Amino acid sequence: MKGKGNRKTSLWIGSLIILLIISAPYLLYFHKNINPE
Repeated sequence: MKGKGNRKTSLWIGSLIILLIISAPYLLYFHKNINPE
């Protein structure tokens, strides 16, 4: 049971990290457009 829960948590964290990596370029792009240097 403990191992199952850990795997579920790591999977959830993994998908979260993947989402962050995918959205990072878009966030940077919008940030540059909002605050031009």
